[in-house]
Amino acid sequence: MKKIIKLTALLLSLLLVLPLTIACKNDNGNTDDVYSTTTTGGSGAPSSTTTGGSNNNNNTNEEIYSDVAGTYTAKVFFLGSLEFDAKIVLDAFGRYEYVSTDPAQNDAVQYEETGTFTVEGGKIVLTPSADGATSTEGTITDSTVTARLKVSNMLSAVTTITFSLNNNS
Repeated sequence: MKKIIKLTALLLSLLLVLPLTIACKNDNGNTDDVYSTTTTGGSGAPSSTTTGGSNNNNNTNEEIYSDVAGTYTAKVFFLGSLEFDAKIVLDAFGRYEYVSTDPAQNDAVQYEETGTFTVEGGKIVLTPSADGATSTEGTITDSTVTARLKVSNMLSAVTTITFSLNNNS
């Protein structure tokens, strides 16, 4: 139902060129998830930005994680002979994108997920957006993120990955 509401809101905002914010109640009856769609016109084509959706009660859409935002990369060696390139991108709003690719298969995507994250002290909690997925807790420093994640859809196991901040992105 949320997907239909978000899609309808996006289409309406594109047609009407009006800012629109939708608060959806979760299973507990709270409005934890806020989706904001803004469309602006100008001399060029209209642009649209959609933000929001978190598992915490911070609905301000503030850049609360700008100090840890960035692209972190790692080489992962799994089961002694499998090699993967892993990348996690943390944004300033508490969202992440994780992808694992296989360089032996022309960087074919082996596993990917998106979700939200929280940081408290040296602890990071990654909460995937997929239904039924469970959160994973890891560590974070000024230049590294360490967490137990999957590297392939073909493998059910998770492995500990230490990502390093990539200053070139």
